[in-house]
This record gives sequence, structure tokens and C-alpha cells, in this order.
Amino acid sequence: MISHKHKCIFLHIPKCAGTTVNQLISDNKNFNYLEPDYEYLYGWCPERKLFMQHATIEELIETDLISNEIWNSYNKFTIIRNPWERLISSYNWIKSNLSIKGNLNDFIELRNEFSKIKNLDPKTYRKDHLKAQSEFIFYKNYSLNNIYRFEDLHKIDFKKILNRDYIEIYHLKKSKKRKHYSNYYSKKQEDIIGKLYINDIKSFNFQFEDKRSFLSKLKNLFE
Repeated sequence: MISHKHKCIFLHIPKCAGTTVNQLISDNKNFNYLEPDYEYLYGWCPERKLFMQHATIEELIETDLISNEIWNSYNKFTIIRNPWERLISSYNWIKSNLSIKGNLNDFIELRNEFSKIKNLDPKTYRKDHLKAQSEFIFYKNYSLNNIYRFEDLHKIDFKKILNRDYIEIYHLKKSKKRKHYSNYYSKKQEDIIGKLYINDIKSFNFQFEDKRSFLSKLKNLFE
């Protein structure tokens, strides 16, 4: 997503507080994700077959959504999140958003009802939620000015980014209070996600924080 008014580019990795930031840099504009907004690079682009707000650096540059001149002159930033936690956030959100029934294994393997999120239909396409964060961020010699962590959202100096004297920061879409992400995983699933997102884990020094209860570990043995 881009704001020419504030001269900034926000690389919106799904489930990394993007709604909050999008509202801030667009001055609370209402968007329709099914309709392309080329001024802000938001919504489904039928020509490129992608949600522009979730475009990677490679997609932004190689599909001419952003010119090199603008890329080099604007402030560029993103927010990253623990990949095990991010996957659970995506899993819960997609189940609710698309009214899907299925377990975590179904989601990881994109099988049964979850298979439809692979289809390039903007009403159901959600596969960009499974892309590795490093896939969004690393491309040739293009780089970001800042990479922030999800848990440090409240520390980001949006006044500086948006060149404002005052700004009210709050998480616009607070998630329902859920059990700790580790409780969703069996040891096997934990290892699968660790291998799937190994580049993220190594690049940003993520670790699996194990807060699983005894009952959760016992339950996950049979899944």
C-alpha cells in the first residue's frame, strides 16, 4: 500500500496489523477489497491477479505498480510477526471470513474446504496469507527503511512516518482473546511450520514459545 500524501510505502504482510496501518496512512479511507484502488494500491487487481495491498516487493516492482523513482524516494516499512503465531491468526481469520470448517492440518495442506483459497477468485483467494514473510521483503537489491515487529506496534513512531505533530495509535481490529498460539500445535505441526518458514525464522530470529498445557499436548497427540 502507498500514500503519496505521506510519501510512504507500507509492505502489508497479511495478519501483521496491516488494517491498523492502512487506516493510518490512508487517513481512514474506506476500501472495498474487491475493487482496485490504484491511488493507494489497495484491492484486487484483475489484470495482475493479486490483492495490491498484499503485494511483495517483487510484485510491486515487476508489475509496474511502483516505479523505481518512487521506491527510491519514499519511506518504506513493514511489520513482521512470529510465523507460528501468524499462521494461527490466518487460520482462525480465514475460517471465519469464508465460513470454512476444517482443522489445522487441512489448512496447512490446503485440502478439503481450504483448497478453495488457492483459486484466483478474489472472493475466496487467500493464499497470500500463507506466503513466507521473507518472500514479501527480500528481492534483489531492494530494501526497506524499517522492519518492525508485531509485538512492538505501539512503539512505532507514526508521527515521524506520516510527518504529523499528533496521531492517535491503536489497534483498530483487535483480535478476540484466544488461547496462546502454541496450544494449537502438536510437536509434528510445530516442526512442519518451522521447516515451512525456515527463512523467516533464520532471517528474523523467531522462536517457538511453548506455553502448551498438559491437556493441549495430550489432545494434540491424537490429531
